[in-house]
Amino acid sequence: MTKNQVLNDRRLEKIHKVLSRIRLIRFISYFPISVFVLLMFSFTILPREWMLLAGPVFEFFAVLAIIGILLWSVIVRLRCPLCGQKFHFWGTDIPRWRNWFWFKSLVIFNNNIFTIKCTSCGLKLNGSNAADLLKR
Repeated sequence: MTKNQVLNDRRLEKIHKVLSRIRLIRFISYFPISVFVLLMFSFTILPREWMLLAGPVFEFFAVLAIIGILLWSVIVRLRCPLCGQKFHFWGTDIPRWRNWFWFKSLVIFNNNIFTIKCTSCGLKLNGSNAADLLKR
């Protein structure tokens, strides 16, 4: 093996390690939001007698929503291991002066938290095209 092949193999290992971390964070963050949606739907179809549970259930919903928003704010800050840009944003980073509030990045319309590839360089979340992109 040449020196370049060894360097590329090490870089590929690092890329796959970072991508697995991104997948884990995304999985963890989708859980509270999906539970929130399922519980809200199931709560709407319950009989009227179950409304006594409304207080504790809505408190639980509020906690799930807050956890989901906090985790989404983590997702939108994840960086691509290949190009260094934010994984879920199109184009370049948002200037710091525009990101003055902690959830500002959630309401800007140039992000996609459900993407399966980097919006800047096209690196897939499973890393299947990492070797091809490293050759460029």
